[in-house]
Amino acid sequence: MKYLYLIKKQYSSLFIREGVIMILMCFIIVSLIDAVSPLAYTELMTGRIDASLPSGTIYYQPSYRITQLQKGAIGSDEERHEVDLTIDRVLLENELVVGVGRTAAFATRDQISGFHTHIVCYNEDMIQYTNAELVKGNWFFEGASSLIPIVVGGAYRKTKSLGDTIEVDFTSYGGKSYTCEVVGIMDDVDMYFALSDGETLQTLNTLAISGRWTYSQGRENTDAYILLPIDRLVTGILPLSSGCLLFTSANFDTKNAEAEFSALGKYGRIETISQMELHQRKLNIYFYNKNIIVALTLLVFCILGLGWIHNIRL
Repeated sequence: MKYLYLIKKQYSSLFIREGVIMILMCFIIVSLIDAVSPLAYTELMTGRIDASLPSGTIYYQPSYRITQLQKGAIGSDEERHEVDLTIDRVLLENELVVGVGRTAAFATRDQISGFHTHIVCYNEDMIQYTNAELVKGNWFFEGASSLIPIVVGGAYRKTKSLGDTIEVDFTSYGGKSYTCEVVGIMDDVDMYFALSDGETLQTLNTLAISGRWTYSQGRENTDAYILLPIDRLVTGILPLSSGCLLFTSANFDTKNAEAEFSALGKYGRIETISQMELHQRKLNIYFYNKNIIVALTLLVFCILGLGWIHNIRL
């Protein structure tokens, strides 16, 4: 009986104190998740991007005006030709550059599965110099099949197998419908490169997209995506991104990137991957600083409240 009495004395009447403590603990957990999630996502993306790119990779983004000029929206043909020649000369004739990676992307709806699907096309250098972790298959391996090889995201993991085909429709872009063969399948949570155009601040979101496919909800902005080689399509169907990844020789020190590619300075910006990661962290703090302050304030009050509640006799 003595032991039962001691156990009983440890708890308050009607468990009021314990209930308040549990509520405060919930506030602590929610506030911490709210503050840490954007930072944790950035670190996750950083690790995946670093693992998917060779060392010495840098990013070149033309200015907004140059991007519009290259697309033919502004300027004369002579100016456009001069800019294209200068940029191509720097990118293609520089011995340090072994490849120039570009992507093209659009959204469609796969007629077989009904998924809202992001189609991302890689040029040859993107396929050669980048990689991704697959749960099945190979990275754009082309065997004896004449079909276009594709790598699919997690939305298809439970519905498609290696060797299955998917119809990808480009008719709205002046092309045709292509029968593609699944050669690689990614996991539910993964990352793919989709280079952006004309952004003033280059961050990780400029390079890649990452998401989780939820089978029960089927929301957009997930990894319901298909990757395919653009050189297997009709030329000119989709415009390639103006921003590009420069794959350099293994011994290139990216600290010298701006000096080495200074000729591109008048047309845009050169950023190292580490600089883009830093921009992303700073951007997170800028956009989520209120969340972080509120979360830390709630955490302090909750901790103080736990001590105060614990000393109350009920």
